[in-house]
Amino acid sequence: MFIGHFGIGFGAKLLFYLRATEACDAVGRWALWVLVGFLIAIYFSNLFGSPPPSVNAIAWLGQAQWLVVAWGYWIDRHRPSVARKISGEDCHAQST
Repeated sequence: MFIGHFGIGFGAKLLFYLRATEACDAVGRWALWVLVGFLIAIYFSNLFGSPPPSVNAIAWLGQAQWLVVAWGYWIDRHRPSVARKISGEDCHAQST
């Protein structure tokens, strides 16, 4: 049951993001799906995998989660909002 709730919530938010943004290059198109696959793999490994071997492993993985945040930011820079693309702005234009 928990898997279903996770899937519905995650899927709805992903659909909202896909409708609100548009890829302007291959990075925006493919890196998003790699990130989605990675997050799903992490979720299922948390559900069905073995517990962490030590407290240090938990600490290091907790710090490494910032890499996922940076990855998402990088992807988002290659997926401008649909409204921004309609207005004719360049895909990589700096916003003020």
